Amino acid sequence: MKKEIKVVNTSSLKENPNNKKIYDTDGKKYREGIESLKISISTMGLLEPLVVNENNILLSGHRRLQALKELGIKKCEVRFDKVDKENELKMLVHQNRQRVKTREELEREVEIITEELLKQRKMGRPKKGSDTKPKGSIRKQVAKVMNKSETFVQNISRSKIELEEIKKKDIKLYNKVKNSTYKEIKDAHNKVMADINMVKEFKGAFTRKEKRGLKKEFNI
Repeated sequence: MKKEIKVVNTSSLKENPNNKKIYDTDGKKYREGIESLKISISTMGLLEPLVVNENNILLSGHRRLQALKELGIKKCEVRFDKVDKENELKMLVHQNRQRVKTREELEREVEIITEELLKQRKMGRPKKGSDTKPKGSIRKQVAKVMNKSETFVQNISRSKIELEEIKKKDIKLYNKVKNSTYKEIKDAHNKVMADINMVKEFKGAFTRKEKRGLKKEFNI
């Protein structure tokens, strides 16, 4: 992978289309991050170069670029990474591994990386002996890209499904636990499902009809 650092015009840099698909770029936390970066850049400068591919599309540094533009800074350092197109999405997530993320952002990371890996699997595996040959299960590969454990990835996937079920049955409980730990989400989900089963059992009580089969009489 070839890397080089150059000074370029900030106006020549392009946002990665996948960035908005995964990360919240309109919320309060995003805005607070921009303001914090503006203070940092104003006092200490740009500590790390932005990372772009050979087409000037960002792989890392969307918030820093926004801060630079708002400060009126016309030029900045960038590092060019020559990355295969099939690996650009994984690189984007990998470069953001230190970022503080919401549960929704983590869910989208898991979902979009999984989709990309499955797509690559359908297209065929690399030739034998290739360094890019995937190792392990899809979950293991997702965990490696995100720099997380397989258990973490599994819990993120499960919590998404369980939160959707909680939301359908108890919106107040959903709002209470949607940003909680997986254990709290799991406990809330178990409570909702237990309540549903109790209602089903209550409605079904005393309504069961006795099963009557055919009686056979044998004369011996």
